[in-house]
Amino acid sequence: MWNSWHKGGLHHGTPSEVACIKNLIQVALPQVDAVWRDALKKIGLSALLQGVVCHGRPWVSYLGASARCELGDFLLVHDHQPDGGPLERRAVIVQAKVFHRAGVRAKNPVQLDLYRRWPRFTYESWPGGLDNLDLLHKHAGLTGPQAIRRERDVTVTGKAGKSSASPAMLDDGCQYGMIDVEYSRWGDPMTGMNPWRLCSAQAHDVYTSKAGYTLGSYLVRLMAGQVGRRAPVTQWPTSMNSTCHWSLLVMELLSILPSAPVSASGNVAFIAATPGLNLEASRLLPSTPIAGKKWEDGAFGIIQLQTTGDLGDLPRRED
Repeated sequence: MWNSWHKGGLHHGTPSEVACIKNLIQVALPQVDAVWRDALKKIGLSALLQGVVCHGRPWVSYLGASARCELGDFLLVHDHQPDGGPLERRAVIVQAKVFHRAGVRAKNPVQLDLYRRWPRFTYESWPGGLDNLDLLHKHAGLTGPQAIRRERDVTVTGKAGKSSASPAMLDDGCQYGMIDVEYSRWGDPMTGMNPWRLCSAQAHDVYTSKAGYTLGSYLVRLMAGQVGRRAPVTQWPTSMNSTCHWSLLVMELLSILPSAPVSASGNVAFIAATPGLNLEASRLLPSTPIAGKKWEDGAFGIIQLQTTGDLGDLPRRED
């Protein structure tokens, strides 16, 4: 990941968050995928790491907030298909923040409150428009009044006798993706330091905290089931009654991938994609300078790690 960052010129000046996400998905992921495939094959696992950056991002509002806020900048998902078992899924929503020597400058108390409490929220915007979200629900067979279908409460697990997710589960589902731009710029080029660091929203003074895992380390832990929030339901529900809102949210975001089982990405334009998705050139928007702000208000990324085989030898956490 550091090689892609450095070769892309992101270590010069202060890049935009979107430029960093685009570099991560378009340039770094294919390199990581090639290394991981060979390494995991030796222990009997097949793996695929892919992703996209689309134009437009989900915005949400919630009661008591002074303004709407972004749901996040990208989604990390690990889908594991064990031998002879149902699909297992863990995911985390990440909000990218450029982290300078003294910390984050672009602070957003509304979104920090969302990540720390996760109150019930309503979609205010969606890639391709809110009509595109409604179209997705129609394709998936999800019924019910529009206002209810656009509302999410990720504390709702959908399990009888377990109506609310624990605070630890809520925290597992979101992270700040700190982009340590000044540390990377001043670091030894031979060290190959990963500029991305994932930090809990519950960290003390999160905007100056230097806690957290590098993104590479976090991905390994996500694959091992040690981080991220489990999404127990991987099939679309037919109604909002007794459904796991977190699982539904993850499926909605995954629909941005053109390769998703249920996808409404036909109305979505893309900024970047991993080569393996074979995205048509006509669906990619023109590239912009690395430091440009053109896509700053409208981009969302998906990073999906898919594995198949036996993960039995990896230490995994039970939720």
